[in-house]
Amino acid sequence: MSLRDDVEYIINRYSIPSSNMETLLTDEHARYQLYLTVMPSSDSSTEHDLMARIMRDPDQVMSEAAITHYIDDKASSISTSEQFITWSTGVRNLVKGHQFLVQRINEWILFKTLKDGRQVLSDELTGATDWLQRKIASELDSPHALEVMASFGRTKRVRNLARIRLRSV
Repeated sequence: MSLRDDVEYIINRYSIPSSNMETLLTDEHARYQLYLTVMPSSDSSTEHDLMARIMRDPDQVMSEAAITHYIDDKASSISTSEQFITWSTGVRNLVKGHQFLVQRINEWILFKTLKDGRQVLSDELTGATDWLQRKIASELDSPHALEVMASFGRTKRVRNLARIRLRSV
């Protein structure tokens, strides 16, 4: 399949009006916007096919950014770690060759696990990316996680934020 085939399929499948095919084929920013527009419209029967088409885009940085955005949106809308794990199982197979996307899924699972009130190993928290450490320090009320971030967070910002939040927990 070519980029043209995938873009034409997406435009037709998701009824995108007045799309300039040549612009979409030559401008990765336009394709990124297209992807962000259609991904929320996918359902469980079309989601994996759409993601596979996006992952085939020759601009891997852009396609990974679009998929990351979708993973983040999906994770934000799913309540529990179990539900997210169930959803992400199929997605993990699609992105298995993309280390950043696999890591993002794993970090969302870790975050959701903490949010569900379960404990995780301190090493998992200290080994987390800056993104996840900031998210933990700014959004969670887990005393254990906040204590670890206050003491061992990678950045001064994370350590300070965790200390402040720890006082209010």
